[in-house]
Amino acid sequence: KESHIEVLHVLEGTMHSILHRLQTECQDLVKSIAGAKEPIVITVSKEIIEQFGLGEDDCSLTGDRIPRPSSDVYGARVSSKDTAVPILRLPFDGAAKILLDAKVIDSFVDDFNLAQEKQLGELIKARYGVDVYVIDMFYATARPFYTMLDPSDPRKTFSYDMYLRGEEICSGAQRIHDPSQLLKRATECGVNTQLIKDYVDSFRYGAYPHGGFGLGMERIVLFFLGLADVRQVSMFPRDPRRITP
Repeated sequence: KESHIEVLHVLEGTMHSILHRLQTECQDLVKSIAGAKEPIVITVSKEIIEQFGLGEDDCSLTGDRIPRPSSDVYGARVSSKDTAVPILRLPFDGAAKILLDAKVIDSFVDDFNLAQEKQLGELIKARYGVDVYVIDMFYATARPFYTMLDPSDPRKTFSYDMYLRGEEICSGAQRIHDPSQLLKRATECGVNTQLIKDYVDSFRYGAYPHGGFGLGMERIVLFFLGLADVRQVSMFPRDPRRITP
């Protein structure tokens, strides 16, 4: 039995290392660019973990998920209360409930728009005290056909996004590695399976359960520094009015 939780452990460790070192080893440079902007809070405090009864995700070497259920009304959790990197994790339904309770939205949504994401970031900071967090278990309607479904609730997927100051900096998922399941999902999603034949056939040679994530490095720098435009952190920015240098 596999779990995307293993990939979250890797993602959180990677991002914690990047952000922590930026804040501790590049302080003077950061201040010269961002001024007196408040430092980001990366991990959840032990006080918050205990106050809200955050759940704990655990992953054995075989990938089995052995959770401690969350007592938090929004289902918030961390990898482990004893980890050195307790980054906040929220299921999509819990994040949507935060917006519903704050009257940011008034009905169910299967994904968030940019304005909702920014408001969610503010609400999460107010409740949990962090600027960095993960939302997982997005609905299948908002994810590509090759995203692994949750067998206990096929409406949802083993997918996740990471946010910094209410802005997305990473997206990822566990992917389907079984060719028959892949074809089934493609058909359900209206994908022409003839156009992805080579892609599907590659899995017939055998593929391990796998997942991953894509980091937006320029977005990370942009939101870390609190700047206004991604072109400010790109060495060679491109837009309709600029193609050189």
